[in-house]
Amino acid sequence: MSLSLDQLRVIHSAIVGDEDNPPSLVNGANLLLHTLGEEARLDREDHALELLRTFVRGLLEDEAYDLAAGLMWGEELFDMRPQMPKDVFRFLPKNSKNLLQGACSTTKSFSSVAWHLLDYLRDPKFTAVKLIAVNESHLKANMFAHMLGMFRACAVPMLDEDDLVIREADNYLGLRSSGNDMGIDGVAFRQSRFGSGTIRGYKPKPYRKQAHPKFGHMTRLRICGDEGQHWPAGQFSDLNSPLASAGDNDLVKVTISFNPVDMTLPIVQMAEPEQGWLEGELETLYEWKSRQGWYVLRLDAALCENVVQRKLLYPGFQTYEAYMDYMRAGDSSARYYVEARGFPPVKNAVNTVIPGSWVNGCWGEATFIGDVLFLASVDLAYAGDDNAIMGVFRWGQASGWRTRTGTYHVFKDRINPARDKPRMILQLDQLITLVKAADTITVADDIMARCKELGIKPEHVALDKTGMGAGTWSHLSRYWGNVFGITWGEKPSGTKIIADDREGSEKLCDNNVSEMWWSIRRWMDPTVGALIINPGVDQNPLTTELTYRRYWHLHAGKIRVESKEEYKARQKFSPDRADSLVMMPQLIRVRLGEFPGVTDQPKYAGEFGASVSHETLDEDDRLEMASGDYAERLD
Repeated sequence: MSLSLDQLRVIHSAIVGDEDNPPSLVNGANLLLHTLGEEARLDREDHALELLRTFVRGLLEDEAYDLAAGLMWGEELFDMRPQMPKDVFRFLPKNSKNLLQGACSTTKSFSSVAWHLLDYLRDPKFTAVKLIAVNESHLKANMFAHMLGMFRACAVPMLDEDDLVIREADNYLGLRSSGNDMGIDGVAFRQSRFGSGTIRGYKPKPYRKQAHPKFGHMTRLRICGDEGQHWPAGQFSDLNSPLASAGDNDLVKVTISFNPVDMTLPIVQMAEPEQGWLEGELETLYEWKSRQGWYVLRLDAALCENVVQRKLLYPGFQTYEAYMDYMRAGDSSARYYVEARGFPPVKNAVNTVIPGSWVNGCWGEATFIGDVLFLASVDLAYAGDDNAIMGVFRWGQASGWRTRTGTYHVFKDRINPARDKPRMILQLDQLITLVKAADTITVADDIMARCKELGIKPEHVALDKTGMGAGTWSHLSRYWGNVFGITWGEKPSGTKIIADDREGSEKLCDNNVSEMWWSIRRWMDPTVGALIINPGVDQNPLTTELTYRRYWHLHAGKIRVESKEEYKARQKFSPDRADSLVMMPQLIRVRLGEFPGVTDQPKYAGEFGASVSHETLDEDDRLEMASGDYAERLD
């Protein structure tokens, strides 16, 4: 006789008790027997525990994980009644390579953790579950905390207390008798632009002396990852090693949950359907096999019971009010696609390159340590009402920064937040409006004079040499030094954007306009946090110029940022300050060969790396940097 989810929730209530009845395994076991049509005759707790454990193991061996969840957690901690957890529990057992793509508050991560805990309890001595997170803090506060909380809340304790090992500091839960190779283990990536090796060595092992009916003599491996949209690109290659051991016997399973925030992200490209991301499939595409061989389940908040019935039926899931807030942002907005529908922003969606919250969060002042390079970028304006703007910057390692509200933050190691670690920072210190002149030589002399006053060398200056700017660049190059010229609209440089990237910008960007704007986006992303704007810089119109620039997705995953002319036609003003800012990472990346990132790469043997790297500065330069004279000149 099979029991229903409702019947098992009643048995759960009998086990955990309520205000009038204390917790009782005996009551739960007798109710189970009665429900099964057998005599309710147990009066010892150890006998009741053994009966309940046997029943739960039977459910798990039959892969009725949904029913086991109902008995273990009832409705309070993990509710199996909504359709979304039902879909996750139906989807995960079928394949080895799983992607849970979804909107906000659609239980993709929580349901995945719950399923993996039950899967571990099915075969705890011979199962290894690796919880993968991008950093230690997310691991402790979210993934392992959820897993441990659910384990402790199980109505039926499935593991013997004297054999149980829990090390919260190490994010570990397992059995002493099975050794450290097995159990639930939280792992944070060792951040790297290449594979970090974090999960490369995990494989099933022939540890069983007595063969399992399904798994034989091999152990099982489960990799449960969260926030896949924040994973560095190199980490995905590490999955090839454990997946090489995957077969039809369910020994290896990889599951990654993510929000599809950007079509250029590796995780979104892994989930791309054979036909590509088509806007017309927003209402029909919910489960598919991707062109890279991953099985994808999409969780769409539009189908959530709370949204459909316009009332709060299930707490913790997206509400109708929240869904309508996303709708008000516009049903063609990136926010609506990603956060309400769990669908990547498609070609015709209106996307802004830089979110306003990112710009608001980067105003402050860095504490630079060691050598610092002083740089400038100039966006020339020989035509129309455009302004000629020179940005003045510092680039180097910083130990921390002070926000414009006065709060000081020490930079932390991204793997171990308990440890301090300096970070490569680009700080915009000034935006200077230059005097406009039709004479290219006059403009060149003005730039040269200002840079000399600020101690900025010609090889550390980026200059717009588009159109008439070519004359200014030519004069500076001939009579001053090797100024870095940029012609807007050319092909991408092919240089990577941050240290963690494995491919160059030509794989991602349509032209160098897109490359320069995408670089600022990536550097300003809080995950990287490589750009700071000095509070002495006027917030407007810079903020408006940065946050109103749009982009689109093209074929093959490339992006195109709108041109300056398109922006001016739409906004009725020129983004001169923002254009001056976005030119600087191009100089640092292409000429200096230096990159920030989740893993910094401060020195790289690029074309000019040897001649301008920090170590090659002469003693006078070092003394000047250390003296603070530069900061005084800025004032």
